[in-house]
Amino acid sequence: MANDKFHVDDEQLRALLHLISHDIRNPVAAIVTNLEFARRVLSGIDSDPDLKDSIEDSLKSCEVLQQILGNFDLLVRGRDVLVTTTAVAITPLVTDVVRRSEGRANQANIVLKLTRDDAASVAMVDKALFSLALENLLSNSIQHAPRGSCVHVAIAESENSVRISITDEGIAIGEQDVELALGVAGHTPAGRKQGTRYGRGLGLLAAQAGASASGVKLTVGAAGDMCELALVAPLAQR
Repeated sequence: MANDKFHVDDEQLRALLHLISHDIRNPVAAIVTNLEFARRVLSGIDSDPDLKDSIEDSLKSCEVLQQILGNFDLLVRGRDVLVTTTAVAITPLVTDVVRRSEGRANQANIVLKLTRDDAASVAMVDKALFSLALENLLSNSIQHAPRGSCVHVAIAESENSVRISITDEGIAIGEQDVELALGVAGHTPAGRKQGTRYGRGLGLLAAQAGASASGVKLTVGAAGDMCELALVAPLAQR
């Protein structure tokens, strides 16, 4: 009938949204390629500094958009997300995520500092999901830390696990708000509450989804006067 309301069930909607995510990725990747080409060309000539800055800002915006697309695809897949758990060297992975986040930190006048113990930790994680979760936590800290402050990233190994903690000087999520900050209901317009540190692209929700799907624990809370976000992953057998 002409006046029937269009309807899709949840499974169909997830499949359609996954296709939309895939279709958006292609033009974004093309934009990034073109911007990187323009950056290379301009690096060899005496050109307008504002033009160079606009290209760098556009590339950083594309990085944020690619992260949001990763979150979108993860949340759309729900329980059907594909998890591939392997032994992953943690220090190189964390170092790479921190490096990729430096542009956004510089843009926000934030300094990123990475410290690690002497252990060469190898953990059992899904590398892509773990990286996405860590990137989301870093983005949250960069977004909420005061301008001119430092965001600390630390890697520490214990007997059976490795812990990657991110601390900043922004407001900490209180114990009473943890469930809202990491749950679906708390990210809806009706469920949002001030002080739960929401971020771009449902970052905390996506971090929790990716971590829990691959057997990694995500914790949020306070460390003294600092806010602390952390991922705890099981070590691979030696």
